[in-house]
Amino acid sequence: MMLQEIDQIMFEICQDIYKLKYINPINQDSEKKKFFSSNNYNPKFKYLERNLKLGKSKKLLEKSYSQVEGSLFKKKIKKLIIWIDLLDSVGFQGFTQNSIKYYGVPSTRLVKEAKKLLRLKNEKEDNDLTSEEVAVILDKEIKKFPGWSSAVKENLGSRVDDVTMEKKLYVKAGEKFSKEDVKRLIVHEIGVHTTRSSNGEKQRCNIFQYGTANYEETEEGLAVYMEEKNNLLKNKTLRNYAGRVLAIHLALKNSFRETFNFLHGYFSEGDAYHLTLRAKRGLKDTSKQGAFTKDLIYLKSYLELKKHLEKKPGDLEILFRGRIGLKDLKDSKGLLI
Repeated sequence: MMLQEIDQIMFEICQDIYKLKYINPINQDSEKKKFFSSNNYNPKFKYLERNLKLGKSKKLLEKSYSQVEGSLFKKKIKKLIIWIDLLDSVGFQGFTQNSIKYYGVPSTRLVKEAKKLLRLKNEKEDNDLTSEEVAVILDKEIKKFPGWSSAVKENLGSRVDDVTMEKKLYVKAGEKFSKEDVKRLIVHEIGVHTTRSSNGEKQRCNIFQYGTANYEETEEGLAVYMEEKNNLLKNKTLRNYAGRVLAIHLALKNSFRETFNFLHGYFSEGDAYHLTLRAKRGLKDTSKQGAFTKDLIYLKSYLELKKHLEKKPGDLEILFRGRIGLKDLKDSKGLLI
């Protein structure tokens, strides 16, 4: 197969499988009520049935791997195969291990940094904007990009989810936001996620739209970095990123309830629950050990990217040409326009 054909196959597969909706529980509201009506209940989550042709996609990728040349595409195919295994294991044994293969686990140094950030004092903000009001504001901003729109949606794992393969920015139903939150979301979600995807769409290879192998960790780190550049990285947000690291660190060896109890010592009841939910999604019985380890990449990649750009500031412009990972820069440069 030609490179363009393999690139198109990977693009079509990503349109199907790069959707966190299969990892987000569909019974969040009822399980949250049960959790707070008891002192020892651990949520039991249910998930959407995966109406995806995962086996067929995996075979196509394995065939493509043997035929494609160049480490940029080979590395991406390997990553996509792990993601397929991750999706296929949602709610079953092996989910945590597949997540670790894809995202890794928090290092001792990262956990130490997270604990240090928890000592920061929160700024006071008024959360007086509803999900519907925020969706309207974001919709106006995101319509600068052709085909993009924002909408309210239930059962998201995060308060806001930028689904680039659908050109949708979803706001979780029932949430409350501050005006500072909205400013930060415009920079984080639209200024980085949407912008990189839109710029990637203009490139000759689709891989810069659906993302190189290590695009995701760089993208989240870049989003945090741009928050800081725009003077929007407040103590509250830094503490939240730190809480995400600690939630994973704890959830890997503890139940939902035990993880929540620790976090509640540093966060409000609602924030502690949300952090724990993010770490425990993907599991059915959250009384068990295990975690979806994605949330470590925000703080980890921000610190790595900041250090890198201090030495090579010119790479910032290249990273915005598409969804490119810091580790994939060398392999990407010859294909970019």
